Amino acid sequence: MTRSEFHLFLEVAMGICAVMVCFNLLRYRTRKNAAFVMAGAFAALGLTFFALFEDMSQVIVGLLGFLVVALIVGDFVLRAGNQQEPR
Repeated sequence: MTRSEFHLFLEVAMGICAVMVCFNLLRYRTRKNAAFVMAGAFAALGLTFFALFEDMSQVIVGLLGFLVVALIVGDFVLRAGNQQEPR
């Protein structure tokens, strides 16, 4: 994969993340706070792609990756806490 192909991949991935942020914010009425957490996870993932696109420090990329994982775990915890008991 050439550098220009890699940059195209990162640009498309950032665009998909932006669409998913909007999609999750539109789901606020049904998912409440979990929608914000998942939108934050997609925003952090998009920022991670941007950091790779701009050749930022690996420390920054690693911290953004950790933030993505933390937000996904937070979404999992919120979903587990909101489940209703079966009747």
